[in-house]
Amino acid sequence: MWSLRNPIRTGLIWVSVPLIGLMLTAVFVVLGDRVTASYYAAAKTPSSTTETLIALPGAISGAIFFLSLFIVPSYIAKAWRAWRSMRRLAEPGSASLVAHWTVNASIWVWFQRDLRDARDKGDGLSSMALSLCDLDSPATGIDIRVGEEGVQVGARYFALRGGRSSSLTAVSPGALGRDSAHSGADYLAFVSTFQGYSRSLGAYTVEEIGLIVPVPRPSGAAMQRVLDHFTPTAIADLEARDARRGRIGCLLNLGLLAVSIGMLAIYGIFDIQSAGWYGLLLFAAWLVWLVSYLMQVVVALVVGLGHMLRMMRAPR
Repeated sequence: MWSLRNPIRTGLIWVSVPLIGLMLTAVFVVLGDRVTASYYAAAKTPSSTTETLIALPGAISGAIFFLSLFIVPSYIAKAWRAWRSMRRLAEPGSASLVAHWTVNASIWVWFQRDLRDARDKGDGLSSMALSLCDLDSPATGIDIRVGEEGVQVGARYFALRGGRSSSLTAVSPGALGRDSAHSGADYLAFVSTFQGYSRSLGAYTVEEIGLIVPVPRPSGAAMQRVLDHFTPTAIADLEARDARRGRIGCLLNLGLLAVSIGMLAIYGIFDIQSAGWYGLLLFAAWLVWLVSYLMQVVVALVVGLGHMLRMMRAPR
């Protein structure tokens, strides 16, 4: 499970990162050339320290630009998937929409109070679920759309599949420690689990509420449709579909690497420059794909470390 707020804005921000890096690199290179040219025009040779200071800003911005080329595409792809899913859920009569309801501002305020109380008590809520504490409700209320593979809460999208930090295991009525009668709404919880291993704990499983949303009492039928849809079989199919897409992605990644190496080999043997250029481009695309995968693994390791520390500190 993973979440993203305002995918269009987030995607544009990530797109601007390499563009800004490229612009700054060009500016610093031009300024450096002009400063160096002024020295040579005066028949002076700049010292090594001066040359370093002139070249350092351009080198730093250039490094940021090239690093962003490997990191940014994965975030842009995630923003694209979230935007496409939200657009699909907003279509009238969408086949991927399971249920839709609106939470008015007063119920949302009560829900956020309960969410903060549960956070202070440490009631097993994920950081994604707690992110709703900062989501303000407009006067018209918060629209909640539950789809087959994700949930839209206002301008934030929660993916029920994908990501390596946790996976969806159950959807059930939830509670936040208080009697829900005061808020006029029930709660719907999307439970997620994280499986890890350590030498001290062995294999362990951490269960937490990945997402919890309020459902006004008049929208009880919509809540029931969600519960009827996300049966254990449907959740298992969702996980199997995600695993199948992962295997297909690995095969495509290996195929891309093989094709790039083959084209580079053709360039080396037959000296066909076009094959060499295409091979380099494909190899760069493979590297970007590999870095994206490694970043997901690092995120999963960081999340797993947090879960492991929590398990070690918990009384037995």
